[in-house]
Amino acid sequence: MDLPFLDSVDDLPIDLDAHCQGRRAVLIFYPGGWEGASNIALRTFQAEVARFEAASVRLVAVTPELPHFARQTSDRNGLSFAVAVDQACRFTRSLGCGFKLPVPLRRIVRDHGLRLNIWNGEGSYNLPMPVVLLLDKGRRVRWIDTAHAVDALDPERVLRAIVHLGSDE
Repeated sequence: MDLPFLDSVDDLPIDLDAHCQGRRAVLIFYPGGWEGASNIALRTFQAEVARFEAASVRLVAVTPELPHFARQTSDRNGLSFAVAVDQACRFTRSLGCGFKLPVPLRRIVRDHGLRLNIWNGEGSYNLPMPVVLLLDKGRRVRWIDTAHAVDALDPERVLRAIVHLGSDE
């Protein structure tokens, strides 16, 4: 799989292939920093950055948030790994990992004060499912972890999958 150019938190394009520099990569898809579970998940992965780096694996969070909101999320959670902005979840949906928020849930989100069209800069209501993809050096998906909520994604399971695949993958 060719990894796309996405926006970064600095509102500049980020070439995910170049960013990963021939290393394995873990893509963490999250809906946005407006959601508490996303913040918990990001902090949990941040706590394990050294272990991922020791395994020569790049972490990249992928979100539909506008770059300035993604920057706030990254700063608030003390992230040292890249956050890539996937406008309207185009990349996410190309992988089959996205969904359109149903109308009744849009109302609930709106009634709680969140305007997704402002947060994401467009009105598609496309969001990523809670998923982590482990890509090998050839950018093939080697392992997938899905959960009922983003904060249920577990870096420990990802690290075990990395060990199981071995260093050649």
